[in-house]
Amino acid sequence: MKTPAVSVNTSPYVEQEIKARTEKVRSSIATRLKKACSYLPDAEFLLLVDKIAGLQLAAERRAR
Repeated sequence: MKTPAVSVNTSPYVEQEIKARTEKVRSSIATRLKKACSYLPDAEFLLLVDKIAGLQLAAERRAR
């Protein structure tokens, strides 16, 4: 999954918050999908989690 573009003027603190939020969203999604998608190979499962997390984070950014 591509990392969201960060503006040049972004402080390291903001970048750290973005990374932390991304990991929290990915972890939450993976936990919720683990049983339902147990048939998927690990690589496909991670791609699915990345895609859903990307959509969630994009929606959060638009809502601001």
